[in-house]
Amino acid sequence: MRRLFVISDLHLGGRPDAFDDEGGLVTGFQINNSYAALTDFVDWAASVARSSDSDEVELVVSGDIVDFLAEDDLGDGRGGAGVWAAGEAETCARRAARDEDACRPTG
Repeated sequence: MRRLFVISDLHLGGRPDAFDDEGGLVTGFQINNSYAALTDFVDWAASVARSSDSDEVELVVSGDIVDFLAEDDLGDGRGGAGVWAAGEAETCARRAARDEDACRPTG
């Protein structure tokens, strides 16, 4: 038997909402605010895969996975896109999953 798990439109990335020094809300540009739920789902799917007697277990991640264009704090205060060097996309995705600060392209 084959088991297939599909998730879509994760929209990882973007600066989360924050508070300034005076307690005022600084609105970010983060679409996904459910990193803990995503982690729980992946952990659950992995546990099903380990305990399954299935021949195959697959996790398909579809749609808009990472919103690199949502990174609006490139240092100069302007929003926009940049060129990503090899490996930066993976690093950014890992940082976003750990709920760290937004990633910045080097190019």
